[in-house]
This record gives sequence, structure tokens and C-alpha cells, in this order.
Amino acid sequence: MKRLFALCIGLLLCLALSSSPLAQNAPSPQTAQVQPATRTVTLTGFTRAKRVMTVTSEVSARCTQVFADMGDGVPPSGILAQLDTTFVDLDLRQIRTRIDQATSRIEYLETETGRSRELVKRDTQARTHLDRLEQDLEQATLALDELRAQQTRLEENKRRHTLRGPRGWTVITRNMEPGEWIAASTPVATLGDFRTLRIPLALGQDERSALKKLPDPTITLTGQSTSLAASIFRIAPDFDPQTRKTNVELTITPPPNLRRGGLRCELSLQVPEQQGTVLIPAQALFERYETHWVTRRDGTKVQVILLGTADNGLVRVSSKMLSPGDEVEIRP
Repeated sequence: MKRLFALCIGLLLCLALSSSPLAQNAPSPQTAQVQPATRTVTLTGFTRAKRVMTVTSEVSARCTQVFADMGDGVPPSGILAQLDTTFVDLDLRQIRTRIDQATSRIEYLETETGRSRELVKRDTQARTHLDRLEQDLEQATLALDELRAQQTRLEENKRRHTLRGPRGWTVITRNMEPGEWIAASTPVATLGDFRTLRIPLALGQDERSALKKLPDPTITLTGQSTSLAASIFRIAPDFDPQTRKTNVELTITPPPNLRRGGLRCELSLQVPEQQGTVLIPAQALFERYETHWVTRRDGTKVQVILLGTADNGLVRVSSKMLSPGDEVEIRP
């Protein structure tokens, strides 16, 4: 009976303490959020010209002048080389003479036709003579139009004897020399736009997702101690079935002294660790029986595997019971 009475008194005291202001104001344990673990992946690529084009001769002729050598920029005039236009000039001279003849004949026929109309109105000339003059005038006009079309064709052909390239581009290869015969459809030079450099890379799915999340990707030029802002140029819609990676191209705008291909570049990305690896504060860990544990916010004890330390007082742990966003208690 006395023991039962003592138990009742103890129970009443516990209820009183739990309802007291001191118990209600007891501080709740401090917690921290579980963060996803990442690792740094460094990708290597080499710079290339953003665009490359092949200059091909559309006509057959002898090369007379070359205005840019390999490694030179395209001149401000845009002219790379000049082909011989002697025969085109002779044909143009002949066509211009025939145009002058046709113009003179048309002027004569217009005058004769006007006189014939006046005579027909006075009934002093037959109508057939006027019809013949009008027919001759029409045929002469059509012949003049044909000659002018031939002149336009020859002038266009002469323009194609001047080989041009985009201004600001650089000559990569040159396959012609002054005095050399250039056949039509022959590639004579290769040009590249090195004002913007292209960097091809092969990325896996995690790496591609990490790249898209970067607001400002940075490319480091190895050996140059230079870092440049990069942007995504294009992403291939397909992937390589052997490597299971997708081709991605970045672009950078280098200073004038680095406008060339073959520069080694590095891109660092933070990709997620394998599933179950997270970051937690080191103070959330405690040891028991030579194993590491953490306490969730709901009081559940979770065993973890300590993988190593990270920055800012965090440690890398592995556990299938922890996910990014969960909260764990921090031990004092």
C-alpha cells in the first residue's frame, strides 16, 4: 500500500514538472539540413575556330596575285587572290561594241518609223512599209536586250575571277601561287574565324546537367594562367553509344594574342556523388560501438559510414536512410 502511494506521488510530481513553465520553455535541440554531396570533375578540350570555310574557284584561269598567306588575316578589301581576266575583258569589249551598234540602229529605226507614220497618215505611203519598219525596230530592241544580258553574264563571270573571304577571318591553308593554273571547283584556301574559339567536349548525363546549371561557366587555358567566361554554343541531340556521352561545344572570346587553335582548356564541374552520399555537419556525428551515428529530427538514430571531410566543417557520409533535405540534430 505504501509502495502504491509512493508511485502515485511520483506520477503527480512528473505531471507537475512537465506542465511547469520551466519544462515548457526547455530549448529544442539544434538541427542542420542534410546537403547533397558533389565531386569535382575536370574536363579537357582544345580550342578550334568557331567557323571554318573552304574557298573554291568557280572559274578556270591563271592566278595573277595572292594577297594573304597562311596565318594572315583576310585583307580589309576581302580579296584573297586575283585570277587572270584577259579573255573575259575581250569578250566584254566585243559585247559593248555590239551594244553600241544595236543602240545606233534602234535610234535610226525609231526615226524612220516616226517619218513613216506621218506619211501613212497623209496617205502618201503604203501601210506595209510602216509595218516592216516597226517589225525591224522590235527585233532590234530584242537583240539589244539579249546583248545586255550577255554583258551582265560576262561582268558576273569577271567578278568571280576575284576570290574573296570574310573580313576578320584568318587563312588556315593556302593552295595557290601566282602564275599557277586554277581549275574550276578547286579548293584554293581554308579560312577560319578565330575571333571566337570553339571547344568540343564529351559530357555524360550528370556532367551535362551540371553545366546547364552553371550561370557563368569558366574555361581555364592550361599553361596560359588565363580564365575566360564561356557559353554553350551547341549540344548534339544524339550521343556516342560506345562512350555514352554527348558532344557539347563551348565558345570563348580570347584576347588577340590567343586567337588560335590547339590551346589546351579545362572545365571544372561539380557533379553529384553516388546515391546515398551526403554532407552533414561534423558536430552531428557521434560514435557508439566503434561506428558512427546521427540523430534525425524525430529522434531516430541512423548509422552512417564516414567517407571523409569536406569544406566549411562538413563531412561526407553514406547512408540509405539519409537524403538531401533531411534534418539531423547537432550535438553540443
